[in-house]
Amino acid sequence: VYIEVPSDVPRLAAVAASRVVSHGAGVLGGASVDRIAAGRAAHLLRESRRPVILAGMDANEDDTADALRNLAEEWAIPVMVSPKAKGVFREDHPLFLGTIEMLGTARLYEYIDGSDLVLMIGFDPVEFDRDWAAVASVIHLGPLPNDDRIYHSAAEIVGPVREGIDVLRSLAGKPTPKRSPKDVRVFRESFRAFVTAKRDRLTSQQVLTELRAALPEDALVTCDVGYNKAVTGQCLAMYQPKTFFMSNGLSSMGYGLAAALGLKLLHRDREVACVLGDGGFAMVMAELETAVREKLGVTVIVLADDALSQIKASQERKGYPVIGTTFGGLDYVALAQGFGITGREVRTVAECRDALRTRSTDRPTLIAARVDPSAYDLG
Repeated sequence: VYIEVPSDVPRLAAVAASRVVSHGAGVLGGASVDRIAAGRAAHLLRESRRPVILAGMDANEDDTADALRNLAEEWAIPVMVSPKAKGVFREDHPLFLGTIEMLGTARLYEYIDGSDLVLMIGFDPVEFDRDWAAVASVIHLGPLPNDDRIYHSAAEIVGPVREGIDVLRSLAGKPTPKRSPKDVRVFRESFRAFVTAKRDRLTSQQVLTELRAALPEDALVTCDVGYNKAVTGQCLAMYQPKTFFMSNGLSSMGYGLAAALGLKLLHRDREVACVLGDGGFAMVMAELETAVREKLGVTVIVLADDALSQIKASQERKGYPVIGTTFGGLDYVALAQGFGITGREVRTVAECRDALRTRSTDRPTLIAARVDPSAYDLG
């Protein structure tokens, strides 16, 4: 946790808080859900016609996933997740729509704008990259009260997330489906097509599709920072809670590889993969030696386009000259050989699939995918 405050704040006199809330107590079950408050939320759910669920990081627990799925299925409510909650709701589920704040997020917010109720389940306002502007009523369900007021909540259910969902379901009465399967399917398919733009050359989206197909459902995946984060957060489907790891907020480049090595040290019996851009990889590639020394069979995917593409795109949008955001391409095969590991450069889907099929289990495998960066620009 990183907290930064102005230099004069530590010298100020402390004022006793009127209310002290223990985050740990809420998460661990020490706090009970207020059934009167939950009743107000249940009334809003019953009266709504176009609700949507937005699940966040405090919902990303194994015992919450089933309750969340039951709520969504019983009432036919589509689900979006934050990047930190990927996997809490299966992304191949017919009710799953997408991940906010990732590639194509504007279309997801348009869907929220057309809703009349948003169920914020385990969602922390720190997960927003923008101001909340939706006019729909909000049910805030989580371990802490909605004290940040990034959004106004018409009802709050404060306590353990799983318990809050169960109480809401019990008080809401007999479920009545809220959204037609056809309407949800049409949006879901349209959005999937939008974020997986087709190009003549290999795209990051295609690489992620092949990576997903090669990994078991319980594989642990990390991603780095930049456009690779935006596309991985949206286009790599996850199926189980706590299987996807991303540095959101401060978003420090180089996180992806370090996080993957840490996960593999802790879970040697599970497959671990990380996705990085070539800029982030260049900052931390020496850690491949650590992976070799510790016999960590991590699959390292580099989405290579010889640029800090997200910053470069920002320069271009603002009409600035492109300075300091492009660089010469690395020889990834030679680099891998220097570390004594297998390295492949791939330029087609078939080459990518073959490289993933032959990855190592006791030392890192480096796969550099030469991708078309124009696929990040959805127009």
